[in-house]
Parts: sequence; structure tokens; C-alpha cells
Amino acid sequence: MKSCLRCLAVIAGSLAFLGWDCGGSDDPGPAPPHGPPGALLEFDAQAISLGDRDAGRSSGDASRVGAGGTGGGGHDDAGESGAGGSGGSGTPESRCTGIPLGCSPLGSIQCSSAPGCRDDPYCHGVSSSCYSQYNSYSCSSLRGCYWSTYSKSCSGSSWSCDLFSGSSSCIGQDGCSWRERCTGFATPCSLLSTTECTRQPGCHVENL
Repeated sequence: MKSCLRCLAVIAGSLAFLGWDCGGSDDPGPAPPHGPPGALLEFDAQAISLGDRDAGRSSGDASRVGAGGTGGGGHDDAGESGAGGSGGSGTPESRCTGIPLGCSPLGSIQCSSAPGCRDDPYCHGVSSSCYSQYNSYSCSSLRGCYWSTYSKSCSGSSWSCDLFSGSSSCIGQDGCSWRERCTGFATPCSLLSTTECTRQPGCHVENL
């Protein structure tokens, strides 16, 4: 009887060494790798979890997708950058050049449209003296002069021509005349646009 118990103890110890669990769950699950010391381990390839293999494949696919998305973004940015760079390389096709004629030689119509010039007409001359008038009509037509019916003479001080700001009043004063005048400083041709260039005498548009 004692010998039988000793045999059972030896068998139980051997089973424990080999990793068998005599108790516990009814489903032992896949057997772990086993073998004698110093020998190659034997295992069942089907015991590897399919979930772990699928997780590895998903992780690899995600890595490839992430790398591809990053590369695509870089390509698009490069394309947009290149397109934007080529758009800013334009050069003007024409320019305004020449030497402006100046304002003073211009007539009223040219002066009013020439950049930097101003139409500035004025009353010019020397008004006649009151004392050189010998009748009431000529005397009274001069601003500043008075006719005396008692002495039958013209007296006073006629207005100077530069006091008149309108053409009609200017030419009404004997000795005065209305003159056109263009004043100002003509804008240099290089500072004008091609549209303004055509309005400045002495300037012209040059094609590059």
C-alpha cells in the first residue's frame, strides 16, 4: 500500500513538472510550450490568438495610411506654393517717359487736364486815368471814377486791373484785358500712370 502511494506521488510530481493542472477549469486551454531541458520547444501555431494577429495588421495599415496622408499633404502644399510663387513674377509692360513741357505754355483746355497744372486766368493791364475822361459816359464806365456835372470833369481813382476777378468786369475797365494763364508744376513723366501720361504734354507711353 505504501509503495502504491509513493508511485502516485512520483506521477503527480512528474505531471506538475510538465505543467499539467490536475484541478481548476474544465477547459485547460491551449497547452503552453513544453519539452525537456536543452531541447527545442514545440508549440501549436494555431494557438496564437487571431485577435493579436488582426490587431498587428490594423496597426500596420494605420501606419501606412498615416504616412501616405502626410506625404499627400506635403505634395499639395508644395503645389500651391509653386503656383503662388509663379503668379508674382509679372513685370510692367509699359511706362510713362519723357520731359513735361511745363504749365505756362499750355492753353486753358490743356492746362485743366495736365497733372500738376492749374488754369488761372487773370486781369492784366493798366486802367485808364479818371482825369483823361472828358465825358460823363466814359468817366462813369470806369470803376472808381466820378463825373461832376458842375465842373463837367471826371475825377477819382480808377481801379487797377488786378482787382477784377471775372472776365466781364475786367474788360469793362478801360485799359484792362482778360488773359489766360496756366500755373503750377507739371508732374514728372516717371511719376504718371499710362492713363495720366497721355494728358501731360511732353510725356509719352513707352512699351517695354
